[in-house]
Amino acid sequence: MMVLRQVAGALVILLSCALIGCGGGDDRPRPFGKIDAERRGLPALYLTIDGREVTSSRDKGIVINRGDIAWPAYTCTNPDCPGEKPQLFIWPDPMFSVKEDGSLGDRSFHSAEEWEDAMREMGGHLQPTCPACLPQRNLETESDKQKQQYSDWVQLYVLPKTEERLRELDEERLRRQEYIDHRVGSQ
Repeated sequence: MMVLRQVAGALVILLSCALIGCGGGDDRPRPFGKIDAERRGLPALYLTIDGREVTSSRDKGIVINRGDIAWPAYTCTNPDCPGEKPQLFIWPDPMFSVKEDGSLGDRSFHSAEEWEDAMREMGGHLQPTCPACLPQRNLETESDKQKQQYSDWVQLYVLPKTEERLRELDEERLRRQEYIDHRVGSQ
């Protein structure tokens, strides 16, 4: 009788482990929140005005590096871009500066026009613009369709390792959604 109870107890333990995933590892995909947190923390390329490269997590926006602002790197995907491949550049915003203590400072503008004037004063454009493509464009006569096409060609640059990991995380996110759909459908 004692042996039968021990065997029955062992079977209950084995069955419980099989049902809750004991011992064999948890094959459930991570929750969306953890996947998304990893996405935000992946490395991104930032550039200072003088072209120094800084790598930091993608969720930083802008980074202070040795007293200079490092801005997110953009790239041009125009198939006829005369620049290097990849053509990397920044879009600095006059709203931000580095204070004397090395921290990030910001400037307030009372209107969009005031911000646009400050942007033009610093030689910038109202949206990210590829500096290599700019000489071949005529901004005065360009159609709205052409302007939109050049705008569409400008993308945030994604480091190759980050791009690969993002694809893996997209697949993991899909597996998580399939897991949830299966669990919901089986109830």
